[in-house]
Amino acid sequence: MRDLEDALCRFEQALTASGELEAAGSLLGLRTATVAAVELMAAYERADMEAIRFHTDLLERQIREARPLRFKIDG
Repeated sequence: MRDLEDALCRFEQALTASGELEAAGSLLGLRTATVAAVELMAAYERADMEAIRFHTDLLERQIREARPLRFKIDG
């Protein structure tokens, strides 16, 4: 998952640098969802019900609020 988070971070930086601020903002939600998923799996391993509820709610909210990425591709 760390590789995915790193890739999303680099993609977000590239979009920001190219002026695609709306798409870059959408990637923040994807990064948040990625971290929430990692933390949710760790909470399951610890059997930490409070953390499971928190990260499940966070992940659900990120999925519900997700928007399609809209950016231009030069080519």
